[in-house]
Amino acid sequence: MERAIRTCLRYPTLTAIITLMIVAVGLRALLNMPRTEDPSITIRTGLVLAAYPGATSEQVEKQVTKTLEASIFKFQEVRKAKTFSTSRPGLAIVNVELEKNVKQPDVFWAKLRHDLNQVKATSLPREVMGPIVNSDFGDTVAMLVAVSGDRYGYRELRDYVDQIQDTLRGVRGVGKIATYGAQNEQIWVTSSLERMSQYFTDPLKVAGALSQRNTVLGAGSVRTDVGKVPLHTTGAFNSEDEIRRVMVGQSQTGQPIYIGDFAEVERRYQDPEFMVRFDGKPTVVIAVEMQKGDNIVQMGDRVSEALERLRPLLPPDLKMDYIANQPQVVEERMSGMGHEFLIAITCVVIVTVLLLPMR
Repeated sequence: MERAIRTCLRYPTLTAIITLMIVAVGLRALLNMPRTEDPSITIRTGLVLAAYPGATSEQVEKQVTKTLEASIFKFQEVRKAKTFSTSRPGLAIVNVELEKNVKQPDVFWAKLRHDLNQVKATSLPREVMGPIVNSDFGDTVAMLVAVSGDRYGYRELRDYVDQIQDTLRGVRGVGKIATYGAQNEQIWVTSSLERMSQYFTDPLKVAGALSQRNTVLGAGSVRTDVGKVPLHTTGAFNSEDEIRRVMVGQSQTGQPIYIGDFAEVERRYQDPEFMVRFDGKPTVVIAVEMQKGDNIVQMGDRVSEALERLRPLLPPDLKMDYIANQPQVVEERMSGMGHEFLIAITCVVIVTVLLLPMR
């Protein structure tokens, strides 16, 4: 130790250069290191869900659950002793636990989704919905942006939220993007059985007429000089009036009967599972997650810049407010830590100079 100190004092220029290099490397690492408020937690648990409408628990067990278990248990990453299944009427649930040596669970879940897609196409009944793999239990939201406006309903907000999402998807460092609070629209056809019987129709005829009309089918092709051009029927509804003009039958006198003759057709929002309001106004919230290993402060700056570039393309009275902003919180904490660190270093230097000789 004494020899090293003597060497440093004998060659002060070399000592100063090495010291400056170490300080530069440390500053670069401090400025570019990954930052986030919440630690990254590796969760090795997931759910495999499949719906089989109308099936009993026994049918679900034999036709769905057993098939899913056979596909899942063939993977070495699965911890068989902790993996179990539950069969309910119309629903199969498999709780999948991974071995502790699995370091990248996301890679396994992607591989499992691919394998279950093949199982669905070859081994499950056609009526089965799914299976889906839910493994997003350890993700944390970095930013929550509330989109609202005094004169905008959920239909208008949905269009603007889609535009904002398209912009955020191109920002480097942004991971998953989800929306909360949006209300889906439905078309309601309402009537009474008494009124429908007067027009010699019933709900089954109405449902059949709507399903046949609201489809897009292939109608052949046209041969041209550059090849074949496929033709399709234009069956999708574009307005409520088109639904009112759907014919469901004929009267005894041969007159056509349309849905608008005996039913009311209107557009409504479906019954909401939950609603979001900001300052008492209808709001759609955009949740932005950060890619693992990125710098949350730099990602927040890029998101803010992207929203500022998008602002002139949106209505001036459309508001975008931050409900949660982890990048700002982390930046404030890092600034406070840097300030306290400089104070500590300064105190150490002053005490050292006062208590030791100048040499």
